[in-house]
Order: sequence, then C-alpha cells, then structure tokens
Amino acid sequence: MKRTFLLFIVSLMSTMSMFAQDDLVATLSHGSSLKTYMGADALATAYTAAVAGDVITLSPGEFNGVTIEKAITIRGAGMQQIESGGYVYTQITGDMPINVPTTSSSSSAVVTIEGVQVLGRVDIDGDNLAPVKLLKSRFQNTVMGKGVSLNAYSCIFDNGLDANNEENTIFNCLNCVIRGAYFRGISGSYNAIARVVATNCIVCLNCDVPNSNFTNCIIVSSDWPLNQTCSAQNCIGINSNRYGNVDVFANVDGSSNVMIEGAEIDAFTKVFKTLTTTYYSFKFNETFELTPTAAAAYLGDDGKQVGIYGGVTPFDPAPTNPQIKKLAVSSTAEGDKLKVKIDVK
Repeated sequence: MKRTFLLFIVSLMSTMSMFAQDDLVATLSHGSSLKTYMGADALATAYTAAVAGDVITLSPGEFNGVTIEKAITIRGAGMQQIESGGYVYTQITGDMPINVPTTSSSSSAVVTIEGVQVLGRVDIDGDNLAPVKLLKSRFQNTVMGKGVSLNAYSCIFDNGLDANNEENTIFNCLNCVIRGAYFRGISGSYNAIARVVATNCIVCLNCDVPNSNFTNCIIVSSDWPLNQTCSAQNCIGINSNRYGNVDVFANVDGSSNVMIEGAEIDAFTKVFKTLTTTYYSFKFNETFELTPTAAAAYLGDDGKQVGIYGGVTPFDPAPTNPQIKKLAVSSTAEGDKLKVKIDVK
C-alpha cells in the first residue's frame, strides 16, 4: 500500500528542491502524529524526541548509532542490498548499547529492531531488562546479552552471540545465521539454564558451547563438538575441518541427528548450493540455500527442511514494514515553512 505524508518543516537553512533516494530521512511516529528528521544524525535526533512506544522509520543509507534506553521500535529499509543498482539497505554505524529496564509501569515494554544492518557492537546489559526483539537484521559485530531475553527472527549475527557468563541471559533464535557462538558458562562452570534456544538456524561453533538447545539446525564446526550440557534434535552436522574428524554430536544424543560424511569442501557441497568453504570465509551475501537433494533428505521434526528456509517462518531478509522510498521538498515556501512530501511504500 502506498501512503503519502504532507509535512511542514520549520525554517530550513536553505531552500531545497528534491532529495534523491539515498538521502537520509528518519520519521518519528507518535500516535497519529509524524515528525521528520534529516541527515546522518537523524536517528539520534528522532530518538531524543521519542517516548516509549514510538516508532522510528529509517530510509536507506548510513546513520550514526544511538544508545537505546527507551522501549521504542526502530525500522529500516533492510539488512542488505536486495535490488541491483541502488543503495537500498539501512546501516547504523558505531556501537548501539541497549539498556531498557522493565518497571511496574512498563511491564509490557519491548525494544524492537527490524530491517537494519548494525556495524558496531550491541551490548544489552542491565538489571531487570525489557525483552529485545530483533527482526530481519544483520549484526556485523558481537551482540552481547547480560540479563536479557532476546528473541531473534531471520537475523544474521556475523560475529556471534555472547552471554557474558550471565545465567539469566537467553537467546531465542528462529531461522537465523549465527557465525560464532560464545555461550559461556558461569565462571567456567555449567548449569541447566540454556544460553541459546535455536530452531531452524545455521550455527557455526568456534568455542565450547554449553547449556543450549538446537532443533532442526545445521551446525558447522572445525574444532568443537557440542557440549554435553546441550541437546540437539533433527539437526545435521558439517565438518569444516579439512581432515573431517570432528563429530559435532559426539557428546550428545545423536539418534535423530546426522553427521555429513566428508571433509571441508566435500561436506559443504553435499548440503549447500553455493557455500563451499568454512564459516571463516562466508561471502557477505551468502544465501545458505540447500541443494534440492539435501532439502528433500534432511527434514526437521515438522517434516520440512532443516536450516533457515524450513519451519513456519522461513528466512526472508526483506522487512515487512512500510519503506521510505522518496522525499521531495518544495522550492516554494509558505511563510517560514517548506512543504515536504514523503512517499512510503
């Protein structure tokens, strides 16, 4: 659905006639009101004006990061370029800490981030934190949670998830790619609390991962089997060791799990259409699609293929929210104001 917003912006420094698609725009929605901000700091400016429950929508382009201490929603144009010949994704530079406590007056507060690519580190740290929901976003640096329940859907974590030795941290991941996992135990010991609950995910292990549950996942490892405190159901394991001597499921019940025979490239090509190398050298826009043979042979507990394209919500990088597609500012002022037209599709 296409919607057109007519806004009046107070006293601009100079007259502007037309903005190209890659100009930086942030809109702030509060109830029925809508405000517009422009430039690299548009996200930060909109955030300053926001209150809990507001929605900030970002155009394609690169915005400066912000510390999130309010239960708001941030929506971008997508995590990666999905159209040729244009800059059609939203990047957030710098670190983006999240610290939103749940109080008696905001027990239903949730921080939601959708359709962005975050270049810096995301630290979710504090006491009695509100839940955090990540949708169709890519995180190039570590996402560290301490004392939080994080729910991620169709996300890519390029530098892993880290529970930071915190027993009250749980990462619930659905149809996600997790490149690197640091679900460390409490002071080096393990307890019964899961660090990650992953369903229909691709998980690349690069350390000992305790207290986690994997269902219908593809687990890749060159050195580390799953810890004995983990569980795995209807998963497949892939050796990324050139000698092919890593059994991902050696320490857990493997009755419903399958290890792919072969070493390194041979193992990958038996499962993926295009992925042929270890997780250290994934192409940035790797799709992780299974071959037709693998998709038919390796099924989860729901009868659908394992990995990110199975389950009830198959991986899809395209955001679901309306997108800012075009911004035009009239060269004719009305008094001390300029008329701004924004097309949202």
